[in-house]
Amino acid sequence: MSKIIVRKLESPTGNLELVGGLTINDTTSISYPGRIVQMKHKLIHTRTSWTNPSSNTGSVSANVPNMNIDFQCKFSNSLVIMEARVMGDVHHNTVFRYTVNGNKITNAAYDSYNDDEGANRWSGLTCAAYDGADNNSSTPGETYIMVYYKPGNTSNNTYRIVARNGNTGQNGNYINRCGSSNGQNSYECGVSSIIMYEIEE
Repeated sequence: MSKIIVRKLESPTGNLELVGGLTINDTTSISYPGRIVQMKHKLIHTRTSWTNPSSNTGSVSANVPNMNIDFQCKFSNSLVIMEARVMGDVHHNTVFRYTVNGNKITNAAYDSYNDDEGANRWSGLTCAAYDGADNNSSTPGETYIMVYYKPGNTSNNTYRIVARNGNTGQNGNYINRCGSSNGQNSYECGVSSIIMYEIEE
């Protein structure tokens, strides 16, 4: 195989055509802030349930079943964006947060609760919608969660969506299904998802 080393390739028309494609093995060969370095996605089909435990300030949240993904950055200074969508029958007092490798994130720039309110049990990234009739039987919905985080490493980190009760008692929740059925007429079921992006900074 031939090898050519040049400092600059320039076309008189402004377009550079590479016949046969271009493969770059060195991840540092093309670099500019703001570009998407990589993307990874996960679909969650399992229909199941979880319980948010009685919640005091600072207590551990419950894992939302299967709403986790491993993601390894190519650059240690990259920004990670996670877009998560939880489909199901979720109690209206549920507050969503996230963890990295099982750890709660308390860094003010990337924490998983409202900074003005602090880490109180009712403070998170977002909460479940209230459907007016408080119907946790036959009417599922969707909750969207957006996470921004800088891991500061190139390790294979586990990102997970967690939930807690915004009140003092327990509450039951269902993912990819209704509260009263796994799926039948008028009892819908669906698919939840996670998409991860690495953004070069």
